[in-house]
Amino acid sequence: MFGTKGAVHATEKMNKDMYMKLISELHGINARKNRRRIREEAYQDLVTPYLKKEPICRMNHFMQHGTTTTMAHCANVARTSYMLNAKLRLHADEKALVRSAILHDFFLYDWHDGKPERKRHGFTHPEAACKNAMHYFQLTGKEKNVIRSHMWPLTIRSVPKCREAFIICATDKYCSCIETLKLNHIFGLRDRIEMADLKKKSDDHRKME
Repeated sequence: MFGTKGAVHATEKMNKDMYMKLISELHGINARKNRRRIREEAYQDLVTPYLKKEPICRMNHFMQHGTTTTMAHCANVARTSYMLNAKLRLHADEKALVRSAILHDFFLYDWHDGKPERKRHGFTHPEAACKNAMHYFQLTGKEKNVIRSHMWPLTIRSVPKCREAFIICATDKYCSCIETLKLNHIFGLRDRIEMADLKKKSDDHRKME
């Protein structure tokens, strides 16, 4: 009799433990989903105003890697950098990180057009992008360093001097490889930025407010 009661008690305890473990796991999943949603909303709040600006929209007319436009590439680098910084708690300046990423390839020309000067594109486009960015925006010293050094070590004299620069230097190469291999859809990167999508996200955000 005692053995039967003990078995029942053990079974009830095991069921209770499994139930509590399941509840805990579901709570953890929901918490992670909420954190991802909050990070995504915070990122969109930072990046969307820049993606709507006319000079930046010009980058959508130039191809960067594979089937990816320059504007989409910059947005891919911005989002990857932002999420990496948040996930690894690198404590980079989020505004400077996103702003610099969006502007890091702001050179505004087709580097595949066959012109002789394009042979040195890898070496020269960071400075061209920085000059254009300074023309349209007020940049901090940190943001200038990020843009100028994102091709390091190719641009040997322009060295990353802040954590934002090191993050974007790395994520730029990561995104470039994926885009060149045309694997965007597998890794969640974009090929092109559609203005209609930006308007919809902006409208949805206003409704939430």
